[in-house]
Amino acid sequence: MNTHPNPTPLVSMTIGQALRTTAAQWPDRPGILFRKPRWQRSWQAFDQEVDRVARGLIALGFQKGDHIAIWGTNVPEWLLTQLAVARIGAILITLNPEWKQAELTYALQQSDTRGLVMIKGFEKPGKDKPFVYDYLGTLQAMIPELSGLPEDQDLQVAEFPALRRIVIVDDQRHPGMMRWEDLIASGDGVSDATLHQAEQQVDAEDVAMIQYTSGTTGFPKG
Repeated sequence: MNTHPNPTPLVSMTIGQALRTTAAQWPDRPGILFRKPRWQRSWQAFDQEVDRVARGLIALGFQKGDHIAIWGTNVPEWLLTQLAVARIGAILITLNPEWKQAELTYALQQSDTRGLVMIKGFEKPGKDKPFVYDYLGTLQAMIPELSGLPEDQDLQVAEFPALRRIVIVDDQRHPGMMRWEDLIASGDGVSDATLHQAEQQVDAEDVAMIQYTSGTTGFPKG
C-alpha cells in the first residue's frame, strides 16, 4: 500500500532519488543480500554505503558525464559502484567478466573510460579444469607502466589517454591502483553539501549506463 498521496512518478526520478526514496520508506527492511560472499544490508544502510562510495569518487575528481567502468563478477562492490556512479551523474561502463585482453583494450579505449573499478579475477568450473580469469595479470600486461606508479596518483598512459584511476577490490596494494577501502576513505572529507550539489545536477533523462556486447562476432558495441 502506498502511503504517499502524491508520489513522484518513477519516470521522473533519477536512480539516486529512487534509492533515497526506498531507504526513507523502508529504512530497516532487508534491502540487499548476497550469498557468496555473505553480505546483507538494510535499505538505509545500503543507501549510506552508496553515499560513501559516491563521496570517494568525488574526492578523486569524478563528476557528471565521466565514464567509469566496472569489471567484475556478482559482488557487492559491483552494485555499490553502479549506484554511486549514478548518484553523481557519471556513466557506468559495463565490461564483460570473461573478456580477454584484446576485448578489454578495445572497450576501454572506445568508451573513453576515465575510471576503472575491478576485482582481481575469478575462477569458474570447466569440464576438465577450471577457467581462470586473471584480471590483475591481464591489466598489468596491458599497462606495464603501472609497475612504477604510486597508488594515489592520476594515471597518464599513452595507450589509454582518458584513463585516470584504477580501483581494485583487494586487501593487498598494487602499483598504480587504489584499493577499494582507500577509495571509501578518500571520501571522508567530502561534505554533505558537495554530495548534494552533485546529485542536484543529475536529471532523470541523463545517460546512466553503457553496456557492451560480448564481441563474439566482431568488436564489442556500446
